[in-house]
Amino acid sequence: MDAIVQFTRNALCTLKNFNILSDTFLYDANVTAHYYTFPEPLNQTTPLEVLISITQFYAFITVSAAGYKMMTTSGVLKLQLINRLLNISAKKEADNGSTKKKGKKEEAKAKAASEATARRLVAESLLKEGDAAARSFHWIQCIGYWIVVFLAYCKLVSRDLY
Repeated sequence: MDAIVQFTRNALCTLKNFNILSDTFLYDANVTAHYYTFPEPLNQTTPLEVLISITQFYAFITVSAAGYKMMTTSGVLKLQLINRLLNISAKKEADNGSTKKKGKKEEAKAKAASEATARRLVAESLLKEGDAAARSFHWIQCIGYWIVVFLAYCKLVSRDLY
């Protein structure tokens, strides 16, 4: 969903920066004033600027929530688990080095097992992120199509209004 909003925000900003569809209601401040009366400097806000600000606010909220979630749950816990596995493996190596009871094959087997667990955790996380990116890409294609349809409609409606 974040990628969709980001794509929409970028499309709206492109419209504003390149002055595309400047003869439509998207640039008419009277349309915004019809729904809400802003104070003096803000009364010239266009519907396009309102849409951009809504998408910017959504991006701020979702990125903040995702960062908080990563700090409190998934990301930090994964890093702690990997750290713990590496510390255990280092302690085993130190113990094995001091006692010399176990053979080098057993040491290598224990080290390989801890590294394999760490790799598996990272690989699972990357697969989840890849799946989410693929779903977002599909939705971006759908939203992009509808944005083009919407812009064409705005162009047709603006010709009828003026």
